[in-house]
Parts: sequence; C-alpha cells; structure tokens
Amino acid sequence: MKLGTRIEVTTDNNFIEGMLITVTSEYIGLEVNDGYGSGDVIYVRLREINQVWDQSFV
Repeated sequence: MKLGTRIEVTTDNNFIEGMLITVTSEYIGLEVNDGYGSGDVIYVRLREINQVWDQSFV
C-alpha cells in the first residue's frame, strides 16, 4: 500500500476508514472524514490492528 491510499482498518473495538498518511514501526496514521469536513488524524498502533483492506481492490 502507498501513502494516500484509502483503507479500512479493524481493531478489537473499532472500524476505521480513512486515507493512509503515515507509517512507522509502531503505528499508522489515517486521515478520517466524519462527513463534516474535519479531516481528523487517527493513529493506530500496529499491534492493535486485526485486518486492513485496501479499498481500491474492492
């Protein structure tokens, strides 16, 4: 996956859709849009991720 790709991430407690904006050895950063144009950034620890889907392949 490349930066700027729209992805879906699941954890035990969340389902997050957003654009991949950063990747480190500890976490990924997603820019999410809640429908109000806020463009908030959410950081998810890699060890908490259960699954990742690349929306361009759907």
